[in-house]
Amino acid sequence: VESKMQAIASIQQNRIISVTNNYITLISQVAARTGLLDYIEQYNMTKNSEYAEAIQTRAIDAKSSASDFETVYILDKDSTVIATSDGEGSKTELNLDTSRISKTDKKIIVISQNNGQSLVYLTAPLIINDEFAGNVVIQLSIIELEKIATDYSGLGDTGETTLFYRNSDGDAAYILPPRYSDNSVQLIIPKSDISIAATQALLGNEQLLKKNNGYNGKPIFAVTRYFPSLDWGIVVKIDRSEIYGPIYSHAIQLGIIGFLLIALSIFLAYFISRRIYRPIEILKIGAEEIQKGNFEYRTHIQSSDEFGTLSAAFNKMVVAVVSSRIEVDRKVEIQTKEISQKQNDMYDQQKAILNILEDIEAEKDKVGQEKDKIDAVLHSIGDGVFVIDSNYNIMIFNSIAENLSGYPKDVAIGRKYSDILKFSAEDTGEANDSFIVNVIKTGLPQQMASNTIITRKDGTKISVADSAAPLKDKNGKIIGCVVVFRDVTHEREIDKAKTEFVSLASHQLRTPLSAINWYAEMLIAGDAGNINDQQKEYLNEIYHGNQRMVELVNSLLNVSRLDLGTFEINPKSISILSVVKDVAEEMKHTVDSKGQKLTINIPSDVPNLKSDPKLLRVVIQNIVSNAIKY
Repeated sequence: VESKMQAIASIQQNRIISVTNNYITLISQVAARTGLLDYIEQYNMTKNSEYAEAIQTRAIDAKSSASDFETVYILDKDSTVIATSDGEGSKTELNLDTSRISKTDKKIIVISQNNGQSLVYLTAPLIINDEFAGNVVIQLSIIELEKIATDYSGLGDTGETTLFYRNSDGDAAYILPPRYSDNSVQLIIPKSDISIAATQALLGNEQLLKKNNGYNGKPIFAVTRYFPSLDWGIVVKIDRSEIYGPIYSHAIQLGIIGFLLIALSIFLAYFISRRIYRPIEILKIGAEEIQKGNFEYRTHIQSSDEFGTLSAAFNKMVVAVVSSRIEVDRKVEIQTKEISQKQNDMYDQQKAILNILEDIEAEKDKVGQEKDKIDAVLHSIGDGVFVIDSNYNIMIFNSIAENLSGYPKDVAIGRKYSDILKFSAEDTGEANDSFIVNVIKTGLPQQMASNTIITRKDGTKISVADSAAPLKDKNGKIIGCVVVFRDVTHEREIDKAKTEFVSLASHQLRTPLSAINWYAEMLIAGDAGNINDQQKEYLNEIYHGNQRMVELVNSLLNVSRLDLGTFEINPKSISILSVVKDVAEEMKHTVDSKGQKLTINIPSDVPNLKSDPKLLRVVIQNIVSNAIKY
């Protein structure tokens, strides 16, 4: 559990760093727009409302450039709101203390709300000729942070990821409400309460905490991480009760069963001793008298149970012993003479038998040596090996098989292999040992399915791979099967890590490509000055090439998401006509360059579709692109 929580905490930390770095990149692009800087400079000098309207248009354009932007505010150098993306201009008040806005650095600022849902702002200074001219302030949608915080994969029923920042009093405050928040949950944690994992995280103590308490006062296992550049902290936690609950439950059950067994044993011992001891004592006395030679002694047990029957039989035995003793003495004398003669004959036979036994012992030593050689070879193999007979009972079980299954050889041999080695499919959990049955039935070697796992004695599961081969006698009859298997957990983890690396690399590539896209648009729009037709043509080629690169990165990202099982589809009500027109406009340059003609023939009254606009656009784009090419 500790190892898994450390890994989850590192993954969540990297995801938050990636999201916040992307936010900083986006606001940097907005703050660097030449057109916006020009209008701000003019407004600061003249306070002309025409420039304020132009700045408001730039704010609206900036908001539409990123889905994470909820409201864009433009402030002058006196920190007064000039324009907003909502179109209200200076009438809109900014729900943020402007003294917290930096005039030199880009910052992420968090404002607490009473419901535990915080407001997150991005701020960046507007610099003209190395002088401060105002600020861009963007209120962010924190959907991406919510996705990270509400990803409870691997954390059970009580686990969660909580995100904190240090408020103006130095206390820990939630950026997002916790998973099980209610009116009793303390949304502000005092900095003096170091028993809470959130406080440890903001102190920069990145560690595993086993004795701290959660926000609801329950003992937890927690892993803390700290973001120095943001002064944020995260806590990945699971309640101790969830980890130790099964252990406590089994201990209580075993204690109750043990107490009942002890009580029952004491009761039975007392009852049996009272009922059985007395008759046994009488029979014991009788046996001692007979041993002394008192053959006139008789036992007297007056009962109808087994002890009464045994007493009567004892008395009959004494009578029979007396009568038979005389006959025995007579026969002993006769047999003594016969034994003496046979003893001499047996002495000669003993010599012959000893010679035969010596020969057998020598052969046995040879067989033992061969068996030792086979055992040495079998146990030196690096893979798990076991041999079964035609009835699927285990005959041989090497040490690697013991380690992988958790069962010792003495327990495994003689039992059905399915009782010891439970092969199953990793995805469905259903039995997956048909490859062994097919070997016995067909007599042909079989490969293990690629997604096979085994359940060990302690309940843990490991991934395995390899094969099974038939075992035949000298007449070619199938008498069993040899199964070889090995632990491939590490190999499958490496494959998963490769897929995750492709996902991370694709995600990181999107940020610089978005920057190239922004700068190309700015150049084409003339934000950096006038350009001639040839330069504009080249810039268009750069822009379209960058768009194709973005599509390639998105395709790589989708492939990795499919492999990881995290591919998302977000259907919305959209117009098919608008999507087709956008694709046609995007392909216009390619169609014209090939001397082709692309015609759109869709009735205007076609109803909206419920579909993911990005994925539908990719489908139509592929169809049109293939038509142009082929």
